[in-house]
Amino acid sequence: MTREEYVKIYQAQQAKLKEKQPTQVVISAFENELLEKAAIFAEGQIVDLDTHSIDDIYDLIEIVFGLLEKVKDNKKINDLLILLDALQLIVDEDELEKEEK
Repeated sequence: MTREEYVKIYQAQQAKLKEKQPTQVVISAFENELLEKAAIFAEGQIVDLDTHSIDDIYDLIEIVFGLLEKVKDNKKINDLLILLDALQLIVDEDELEKEEK
């Protein structure tokens, strides 16, 4: 076997290995903190989400949706869904207030 043939076989094997390896999910410090707050909230405790406006709530909803795609643990997913429901209620209340005005 020539060196070129060996290199081609090696590269093909490495490409197959890369395809089979699961992609590493990276969760930022902020996202990790949000997961912790979601767990606390799911237990019925009040948490400070550092939201100051309805725009912050919308941003937080987007982050939660992104986390739902990253997280594989069922408890964490459930915690995030509970938090998402609460955030949606805030958005719904805001929409109602806007309609009433």
